[in-house]
Amino acid sequence: MSLAKHFINGAFVSDTSSGTVDSIDPANGTLLGTAALGSTADAEAAISAARRAFETSSWTGDIRLRYGVLMSFAANMRDRRDQLAELLSRENGKPIAQSKHELTASIVEAEYYAGLARAIILSLHRRGRVLCGAGPCHQRTHAGKQ
Repeated sequence: MSLAKHFINGAFVSDTSSGTVDSIDPANGTLLGTAALGSTADAEAAISAARRAFETSSWTGDIRLRYGVLMSFAANMRDRRDQLAELLSRENGKPIAQSKHELTASIVEAEYYAGLARAIILSLHRRGRVLCGAGPCHQRTHAGKQ
């Protein structure tokens, strides 16, 4: 079984100087997996990378990108719902129905926030505002408006 690593600054970090932790199925005591424990330095590196990404990537200005990423995330969770529910149930010792409900709620939340991004896009289009996406920026104008 492979070690679950931290994902920091676009890469999996395998530093285990803080140790590891095993995830055990509470129903039968079997090992589900092992994850690296994070240190304060790991947390600071992740926070710093996230801040840089937010300030310098197209994520903050590209509403279409946000919509697409959130919808893709929701679709991936929906496609893997049964597998994720089984893992969630095994890790937490909870009924599968509860795990499926929690995953469905997570999918709905991702779709809700994607919908907010889509609503912003539509609102900006209706008001003739500039939208920048993966391609060049386009100005949509209406007769009589500047």
